Order: sequence, then structure tokens, then C-alpha cells
Amino acid sequence: MEAIKSALNIGSKPAAAPQPTAEQVSELKEKYAKAEQDHVFTFYDSLSKDEQAALYQQLSGFDPAHINDITNRALNPPKTDDADSSSTQSGLEPLPESATASILDSQPEDLEKWYQSGLDLIAQNKVAVVLMAGGQGTRLGSSAPKGCFNIDLPSNKSLFQIQAERIRKVQELAAAKAGASTPAVVPWYVMTSGPTRGPTQEFFEKNSYFGLDKANVVIFEQGVLPCISNEGKILLESKGRVAVAPDGNGGLYQALVVSNVLSDMGSRGIEHIHAYCVDNCLVKVADPVFIGFSAAKNVDIATKVVRKRAANESVGLILQKNGKPDVVEYSEIDAATAEAEDPRQKGLLKFRAANIVNHYYSARFLESIPQWAHKLPHHVARKKIPAADLSSGETNARGTGEDDPDTSKADIMAQGKRWVEAAGATVTGEKASDGIEVSPLISYGGEGLEYVKGKEVVAPAVFERDPVTLSLAESAGQNPGGNGELTQQPDYVPVLVLAWAYILSVRWVELFGEGRLMRYTDCKAQIRHGSPEPAHDGTSTYVDIGARNAEEMRWWAAVLAPGQGWLAAESDGQYVSPWSVCLQESNFMIVCEAKESTFS
Repeated sequence: MEAIKSALNIGSKPAAAPQPTAEQVSELKEKYAKAEQDHVFTFYDSLSKDEQAALYQQLSGFDPAHINDITNRALNPPKTDDADSSSTQSGLEPLPESATASILDSQPEDLEKWYQSGLDLIAQNKVAVVLMAGGQGTRLGSSAPKGCFNIDLPSNKSLFQIQAERIRKVQELAAAKAGASTPAVVPWYVMTSGPTRGPTQEFFEKNSYFGLDKANVVIFEQGVLPCISNEGKILLESKGRVAVAPDGNGGLYQALVVSNVLSDMGSRGIEHIHAYCVDNCLVKVADPVFIGFSAAKNVDIATKVVRKRAANESVGLILQKNGKPDVVEYSEIDAATAEAEDPRQKGLLKFRAANIVNHYYSARFLESIPQWAHKLPHHVARKKIPAADLSSGETNARGTGEDDPDTSKADIMAQGKRWVEAAGATVTGEKASDGIEVSPLISYGGEGLEYVKGKEVVAPAVFERDPVTLSLAESAGQNPGGNGELTQQPDYVPVLVLAWAYILSVRWVELFGEGRLMRYTDCKAQIRHGSPEPAHDGTSTYVDIGARNAEEMRWWAAVLAPGQGWLAAESDGQYVSPWSVCLQESNFMIVCEAKESTFS
């Protein structure tokens, strides 16, 4: 392992050590002096013994000559010459069509073939997921890890929970296809950074790993690099500590080796790996289509892209540079190149394959990391860094209108609305445009929503979990008919008992739930005030609940709502009801007399 670390030029993390000797300090100072980085020792003599030991330990973990090398390459990247009469950068071309496939124009049978193949590989426990979650949510208005962030979905789910539930669902889908009695296993490798490791671990433990087996969630830490000034000098965060930052998405490769993640994958028989970034709220984790496509092509690397929305969008591009596939940052592309149009497809940018950090790797490729990882280029990420002689912070607020928490929420709600409508439901309400949140535990990619066909859903709404169908017409009992004979009539006692239990549980929560209120569905059963005497045409079942106040009528209307049903459990401090039921075959008409007294 030490040989691998050396090949990768990774600074080690030495264990706590005693005070360094004068000779050791002298040798380290000389090492940094040769790299013209010895200013990091400026305050060394004024530090306490413990502070000196801590700084010595931190500086021992870096190779200043290597830091200079990657800094020089990052600050002075090679440039392509302007030789094209159209002023576009030479050497840049879109990837050839033979190297790409698109969901937009692929044949349905091909997509289905890749999907089924991907599910087969998942069912065989050959697929793993790597999540890059080292960043803090400062730009989202939070100091917590990005994955802990709540984008204000109706369910209040964090990004971590959404993605964990997608893993749970795809495991179930794969097991169902294979006819297995237990779910498949998709190990989840969560890469954190120094500042996010502890909070991430605590968040997962607090939330019981979101229903996943703890043994299949591996939290590990990526490396860090010193922060560098515009002049290429290592910055001090304080007099006794170097300012550091995660070593970027490319640091994934080193971290996979150093943390023994690759060894763990090997012991599990993993052959296919999906890697993505935590702040992609719509990511299809372990996407069977993507896995199946990549495996069918027998490639070592594949990348998902989306169409660039505008020429000035700040996003890197996947393209061909000097005849080789490459990722080019938006800051490295001139305006003419960014604005160039595709001569074959009018209205589309020539370079439009936006990099969303969504990759497939074969296990055999990742095993070769030590041979090439140290050659990877670094890119400059300019940020305000608290240093020994200054202090500042940076936070992007909500409401920017582009790639912020509000647009992420809108994307998820719009996706759910499309799924529900595609399944045959009608979305109504004054806020129908607000959309529907569909829990990943119900649907991974729009499947499994057949039960909403022909139903009306009032938006905004949340589909929390698979409904348990209560088919009342099947609960028949013998009742005296009009001619004295026994006839088969539906027995509604079960649902009425459930409804009453629901009302009691609601009241209990509202009385003892620390001021929290239940979240009600906007879908309601019809209410008729007065006598139930109208002719029974067989389309409705009348439930006479007697004299009730407005609260009680609201509860009854919710539990007997057609199609929508009611939901279960407590999520992130928000209460919902104790079960999930959807009434399929009967429409209820509630008969009651209003009263003013309160319920007790």
C-alpha cells in the first residue's frame, strides 16, 4: 500500500507523534525551502510545543515539490492555438457519433434491452455505487455536508435520503426480476472530505442509514491539497495550520486505493461501478439502462451528459481534444467556441455535451489507478480562503433561479407530475404546476404507478410509499335482502374501523406532538349535510357519521378520499398517518350534521 501511495504522490496521514527533533524540523524546513515554500514556517518559533508538533505533522504529509508541479500545471494550462478562420479553438471537436448513444433517439427496444441487462447485473450483486459527497453546502446556505441538505420538498427529505431510497428501490426491482426472495445488494461507497466525514457519519447513523444495511454503506475520505495563492504560494489558515481543501472529483481515484475501497469491491465481486456527485437531485443511482449500455459495449469508462442549455452556461464539456476524449472546463473555452452551432442540426450548439459528473467505470479499469492517477491534471477552483492575515466567507443565497435549491425542488416535483400523468392520472388544483413528489420507494423511474390510472390527484401532493390496496368489494358478508333472502353485500366495517383509528391517532399527534400538526391530503370524499335519503344508484356508499364539528369532518373526508388514501409514519419531524391505504372500488359519500363543539 505504501508503494501505491508513493506512486500516486499522495501525502500520508501519520499517526499522532511525539515532538519532532530539531534535526527533523531542520530537514523539513530544507525540503520546503528548496520548493520556495518555506514561508509556512514563518510563525513556527512563536507556537506552543503542541502547535509546533501539529504543524510539523501536517506539513510532513505533503510533498512541496509535487504541490509546485501541479500548481504550475493548473495555473498555466496548455493552450490551443487559434488557427481556425471561424475563431474557434483548434483541436476541439464533438465526440464521434460512434462513441455516443442518446436516450432521445435510441430505439425503445434497445433501451429496454439495456434496462433488463442492467437489472440482471444488479441482481447478481455485480454493481456498486460511488457517491462524491466531500463538499459542504456553503453555496446552498448550509455549513453541513451537501447531502444533508433539505431542498424543501414536501416530504422534507435530504439529498442523502432521496438517493438511498433510489438504491433500495432498484435493489427491489432487480430482485423481483430475478425472482429472488431478498433484495439484491448495491454497495454504496460515500466519499467525504475531512470537514464532512464526521457529520456525514453522524447523519447516516441518526437516520438508521435510511433503511439500507449498514454493512453495505462504506463511508470513506478523499485526500486534501493545500490551498494556493494566485502567486502559487501555500496559504496558512492560521499561524499553525495550512489551509486545505478536498482534492477535487479527480481525488476519487487516489481515495479509492488509499481507503481500501477497491479491495472491498474486489471481495464482493463487483464488476461495474456508477459514480456521481451528491448535488444531482435527479440522479438515477445505479441506473440499469446506463449500466446495461456500458456493459454491453464492454467499455472501461462511460459518461452521462445533458444538453448544454446556453452558450454561456458555466459547465464543463465532454468533447474530443486533439483526437482524444477529454473534459474541458468552461473557463478554458473561448466565446466563439462556446457559441458555435452544429452545422448538421440547426438550433443546437456544436459543443453541447455538458459534463454532470455521472460516470461508469469497469472494475478492471479502476484496478489500474496506480499506473496513471498521478498524471491527472488539476483545475483551478478560485475561492475566498480564510488565511493568517484575513478572514472572509462565501455563501450563495437561494433564489438565483439557476441550479439552486429552488430549481432542484421544482425539477423533482415536475418529474413526479410527468410520471403520474403518464400513468393515467389527472393532476388538478390551483397549484397543479407545483407538481407531485413521488417517493423513490414507490417508483425508480416512473414504473409501478398503475394504481393511479383514471384518478384525480390534487397538487401539490406527495406519494410517500406503495399504497396497500383495500378492496372493499371483496369483503362481502351475508345480509338480509328486501325479500327476506340472504344476499351478498360489501362489509365496510374494516375500513370504518381503520378510519376511526386514524382519527384517534391524528388527535393524539396534535395533542402530544410538540405543536406539530398532521399533514392532510387535499383530496377529499364528498360531504352531504343532512339526511342520506337520495336514491342509491350504486355509485356511492353513504357513511352517516352523525353530528360532527369541522375538524372531524375533515378527518373523515381525508380517510375516505377516492384514490388518494392516506399516508404513514414520521419523517424528519413531520407527522403523517400510521398506514397507507388506497380505496379502489368504492366512492364514499359522508353524511353528517355540523356542530360547533370541539372534539374530545
